[in-house]
Amino acid sequence: QMIHELMTVNKADVMNTPEKWPQRKNLLEVVTRSTKLTERELIDYSLTVITAGHDTIGFALTAALMELSLNQDLQARLRQEIRTHLPSPYQADSISPTDIDSLPLLNAICSETFRYHPSVPIICRFLDSDGITIAGQRIPKGTNVLIPPALLNRHQAYWSNSCYPANEFHPERWIKDEDNKKADTTGGATDSCSFVSFSRGPRSCIGERLARCEMAVILAG
Repeated sequence: QMIHELMTVNKADVMNTPEKWPQRKNLLEVVTRSTKLTERELIDYSLTVITAGHDTIGFALTAALMELSLNQDLQARLRQEIRTHLPSPYQADSISPTDIDSLPLLNAICSETFRYHPSVPIICRFLDSDGITIAGQRIPKGTNVLIPPALLNRHQAYWSNSCYPANEFHPERWIKDEDNKKADTTGGATDSCSFVSFSRGPRSCIGERLARCEMAVILAG
């Protein structure tokens, strides 16, 4: 009911302000403008972002802080990067998304946390088609297929393009050049499906970019 009422208000705002980008720039208004989803679909997606999204961030932040507490050198390097390039949290209005994206170590720690400590350790998919064959194994219709991000994200064969062991926490795998501080968007993965913390394909998480941004901003603060 609450989401329905918010959608009613947002739809009225969209009709009254035909600009491409919303004035308040809240998530619901952006989605209302940029998609052709039905009201029921928008409500379902909103509830997913509110519940699953915040749980994901809460778990990821806890894991990141745990890893930083175990590595004082990494913690000191991150603090130096943040304090060098970002203003005080009390001046947060002056921080832009570009400022956050330009911090390679901060984003590397976020990516490594999502990889090494996936919030959802197992994803379940129900096969409702006529059956498929995966790696020579025939999977019949009606099968529950379990996809384990906690295992795939740490499987060495899928992360062999990095010099760091896949079963260890190393944010440096997401930095291409330590001197120039260039980001490595693959992290040493051999395939885009090696990283499945947010799933992949048509059922991939709709809140991945929001989760990454929220994670980086809160951790920087």
